Amino acid sequence: LPQATTIDLSDTDQLSLAAQSGDTLVVPKVGSLVANSVSLEGAVTRPGSYGWVPGMRVSDLISNARRDLARDADLGLGMIVRQKNELLDIEVVAFDLAALLANPATDADPSLQEFDEVLVFSLVTSDLTDADADADASRQGLLAQVIEKLSSQARQGEPVQTVSVSGAVRAPGIYPLLSGATVETLINAAGGLTDSAFL
Repeated sequence: LPQATTIDLSDTDQLSLAAQSGDTLVVPKVGSLVANSVSLEGAVTRPGSYGWVPGMRVSDLISNARRDLARDADLGLGMIVRQKNELLDIEVVAFDLAALLANPATDADPSLQEFDEVLVFSLVTSDLTDADADADASRQGLLAQVIEKLSSQARQGEPVQTVSVSGAVRAPGIYPLLSGATVETLINAAGGLTDSAFL
Protein backbone atom coordinates (compact mmCIF):
# COMPACT_ATOMS: atom_id res chain seq x y z
CA LEU A 1 0.00 0.00 0.00
CA PRO A 2 1.22 3.56 -0.64
CA GLN A 3 2.63 5.29 2.43
CA ALA A 4 1.87 9.00 3.02
CA THR A 5 4.35 11.25 4.76
CA THR A 6 3.69 14.86 5.75
CA ILE A 7 6.59 17.21 5.10
CA ASP A 8 7.10 20.67 6.60
CA LEU A 9 8.35 22.76 3.69
CA SER A 10 9.71 25.39 6.08
CA ASP A 11 12.07 22.79 7.62
CA THR A 12 15.36 22.68 5.65
CA ASP A 13 16.19 19.17 6.92
CA GLN A 14 12.92 17.79 5.52
CA LEU A 15 13.48 19.62 2.23
CA SER A 16 16.68 17.59 1.75
CA LEU A 17 14.87 14.21 1.94
CA ALA A 18 15.69 12.07 -1.08
CA ALA A 19 12.91 11.55 -3.61
CA GLN A 20 12.34 8.03 -4.91
CA SER A 21 10.96 6.77 -8.19
CA GLY A 22 7.16 6.77 -8.15
CA ASP A 23 6.85 9.36 -5.36
CA THR A 24 4.00 11.89 -5.68
CA LEU A 25 4.45 15.26 -4.02
CA VAL A 26 1.20 17.09 -3.25
CA VAL A 27 1.49 20.74 -2.16
CA PRO A 28 -1.89 22.10 -0.96
CA LYS A 29 -2.90 25.71 -1.50
CA VAL A 30 -2.99 28.05 1.45
CA GLY A 31 -6.49 29.06 2.54
CA SER A 32 -7.90 32.44 1.56
CA LEU A 33 -7.71 33.61 5.18
CA VAL A 34 -4.16 34.85 5.74
CA ALA A 35 -2.90 35.13 9.33
CA ASN A 36 -1.97 38.58 10.63
CA SER A 37 -4.03 40.36 8.02
CA VAL A 38 -6.98 42.70 7.61
CA SER A 39 -8.77 43.64 4.42
CA LEU A 40 -10.10 46.86 2.92
CA GLU A 41 -12.97 46.79 0.40
CA GLY A 42 -15.33 49.13 -1.41
CA ALA A 43 -14.91 52.77 -2.46
CA VAL A 44 -11.16 52.88 -1.83
CA THR A 45 -8.20 53.36 -4.16
CA ARG A 46 -6.24 50.30 -2.95
CA PRO A 47 -8.57 47.48 -1.91
CA GLY A 48 -7.10 44.19 -0.72
CA SER A 49 -5.32 42.55 2.20
CA TYR A 50 -2.93 44.38 4.50
CA GLY A 51 -0.63 43.20 7.26
CA TRP A 52 -2.10 43.49 10.75
CA VAL A 53 -0.21 44.30 13.94
CA PRO A 54 -1.62 44.77 17.47
CA GLY A 55 -2.68 48.38 18.05
CA MET A 56 -3.51 48.94 14.37
CA ARG A 57 -6.39 51.34 13.68
CA VAL A 58 -8.59 52.07 10.67
CA SER A 59 -6.51 55.23 10.09
CA ASP A 60 -3.52 52.98 9.32
CA LEU A 61 -5.49 51.91 6.22
CA ILE A 62 -7.31 55.19 5.50
CA SER A 63 -5.53 58.35 6.58
CA ASN A 64 -6.06 60.72 3.65
CA ALA A 65 -9.40 61.08 1.84
CA ARG A 66 -7.83 62.32 -1.40
CA ARG A 67 -5.23 59.56 -1.57
CA ASP A 68 -7.01 56.57 -0.01
CA LEU A 69 -10.69 56.95 -0.97
CA ALA A 70 -12.61 56.92 -4.23
CA ARG A 71 -14.18 60.26 -5.17
CA ASP A 72 -17.67 58.95 -4.43
CA ALA A 73 -16.83 57.43 -1.03
CA ASP A 74 -19.54 57.89 1.61
CA LEU A 75 -17.81 59.59 4.55
CA GLY A 76 -20.87 59.21 6.78
CA LEU A 77 -20.45 55.55 7.63
CA GLY A 78 -17.98 52.71 7.31
CA MET A 79 -18.27 49.20 8.70
CA ILE A 80 -15.91 46.67 10.24
CA VAL A 81 -16.88 43.02 9.82
CA ARG A 82 -15.27 41.09 12.68
CA GLN A 83 -15.03 37.41 13.62
CA LYS A 84 -16.27 37.16 17.20
CA ASN A 85 -15.64 33.52 18.13
CA GLU A 86 -14.05 30.23 17.10
CA LEU A 87 -17.16 29.29 15.11
CA LEU A 88 -16.27 32.20 12.76
CA ASP A 89 -19.49 34.02 13.67
CA ILE A 90 -19.32 37.70 12.81
CA GLU A 91 -20.43 41.00 14.22
CA VAL A 92 -20.51 44.33 12.40
CA VAL A 93 -19.22 47.58 13.91
CA ALA A 94 -20.00 51.01 12.42
CA PHE A 95 -17.67 54.02 12.37
CA ASP A 96 -17.92 57.61 11.17
CA LEU A 97 -15.33 57.91 8.41
CA ALA A 98 -15.34 61.74 8.40
CA ALA A 99 -14.74 61.85 12.18
CA LEU A 100 -11.96 59.30 11.86
CA LEU A 101 -10.17 61.36 9.19
CA ALA A 102 -10.49 64.49 11.32
CA ASN A 103 -9.43 62.79 14.57
CA PRO A 104 -7.07 59.85 13.94
CA ALA A 105 -5.81 57.80 16.89
CA THR A 106 -8.81 58.79 19.04
CA ASP A 107 -12.02 57.02 20.01
CA ALA A 108 -13.37 58.01 16.57
CA ASP A 109 -10.68 55.79 15.01
CA PRO A 110 -11.52 52.15 15.84
CA SER A 111 -8.81 49.63 16.66
CA LEU A 112 -8.61 46.68 14.31
CA GLN A 113 -8.39 43.01 15.17
CA GLU A 114 -6.80 40.25 13.13
CA PHE A 115 -9.00 39.21 10.15
CA ASP A 116 -11.17 42.36 10.31
CA GLU A 117 -12.71 43.48 7.03
CA VAL A 118 -13.19 47.24 6.59
CA LEU A 119 -15.98 48.28 4.19
CA VAL A 120 -16.30 51.75 2.63
CA PHE A 121 -19.45 52.48 0.62
CA SER A 122 -20.13 54.70 -2.39
CA LEU A 123 -22.39 57.71 -2.00
CA VAL A 124 -25.95 57.48 -3.23
CA THR A 125 -26.35 60.99 -4.61
CA SER A 126 -29.86 61.36 -6.01
CA ASP A 127 -33.18 59.58 -6.29
CA LEU A 128 -33.52 58.49 -9.92
CA THR A 129 -30.14 58.27 -11.63
CA ASP A 130 -28.13 55.37 -13.05
CA ALA A 131 -25.30 56.34 -10.71
CA ASP A 132 -27.75 55.85 -7.86
CA ALA A 133 -28.52 52.32 -8.99
CA ASP A 134 -24.81 51.53 -9.34
CA ALA A 135 -24.04 52.88 -5.87
CA ASP A 136 -26.92 50.93 -4.37
CA ALA A 137 -25.76 47.76 -6.14
CA SER A 138 -22.26 48.36 -4.82
CA ARG A 139 -23.55 48.85 -1.27
CA GLN A 140 -25.74 45.75 -1.38
CA GLY A 141 -22.99 43.83 -3.17
CA LEU A 142 -20.50 44.56 -0.40
CA LEU A 143 -23.04 43.51 2.21
CA ALA A 144 -24.47 40.41 0.51
CA GLN A 145 -22.05 37.93 2.10
CA VAL A 146 -22.27 39.73 5.45
CA ILE A 147 -26.09 39.45 5.47
CA GLU A 148 -25.88 35.80 4.39
CA LYS A 149 -23.44 34.99 7.19
CA LEU A 150 -25.49 36.85 9.82
CA SER A 151 -28.60 34.94 8.68
CA SER A 152 -26.87 31.55 8.74
CA GLN A 153 -25.27 32.01 12.17
CA ALA A 154 -28.59 32.67 13.94
CA ARG A 155 -29.22 29.80 16.31
CA GLN A 156 -32.15 28.72 18.45
CA GLY A 157 -33.06 31.53 20.81
CA GLU A 158 -30.91 34.07 18.94
CA PRO A 159 -32.58 36.38 16.42
CA VAL A 160 -30.97 37.16 13.07
CA GLN A 161 -28.78 40.24 13.54
CA THR A 162 -30.15 42.17 10.55
CA VAL A 163 -32.57 45.04 10.08
CA SER A 164 -34.67 46.24 7.15
CA VAL A 165 -34.54 49.90 6.16
CA SER A 166 -37.20 51.04 3.69
CA GLY A 167 -39.12 54.10 2.58
CA ALA A 168 -37.60 57.51 1.83
CA VAL A 169 -33.94 56.48 2.06
CA ARG A 170 -31.46 56.44 -0.82
CA ALA A 171 -30.55 52.73 -0.63
CA PRO A 172 -33.35 50.70 1.01
CA GLY A 173 -32.57 47.11 1.85
CA ILE A 174 -31.42 44.64 4.50
CA TYR A 175 -28.52 45.81 6.67
CA PRO A 176 -26.49 44.32 9.52
CA LEU A 177 -27.66 45.23 13.02
CA LEU A 178 -24.64 47.34 13.92
CA SER A 179 -23.15 47.32 17.41
CA GLY A 180 -24.55 50.31 19.28
CA ALA A 181 -26.69 51.29 16.29
CA THR A 182 -29.17 54.15 16.57
CA VAL A 183 -31.92 55.07 14.11
CA GLU A 184 -29.53 57.69 12.68
CA THR A 185 -26.84 55.01 12.15
CA LEU A 186 -29.28 52.82 10.24
CA ILE A 187 -30.45 55.73 8.06
CA ASN A 188 -26.79 56.51 7.27
CA ALA A 189 -26.23 52.84 6.42
CA ALA A 190 -29.06 53.13 3.90
CA GLY A 191 -27.38 56.12 2.23
CA GLY A 192 -29.29 58.82 4.10
CA LEU A 193 -32.74 60.32 3.61
CA THR A 194 -34.13 61.39 0.26
CA ASP A 195 -35.37 64.95 -0.30
CA SER A 196 -38.95 63.67 -0.06
CA ALA A 197 -38.51 62.23 3.45
CA PHE A 198 -41.14 63.39 5.97
CA LEU A 199 -39.06 64.37 8.99
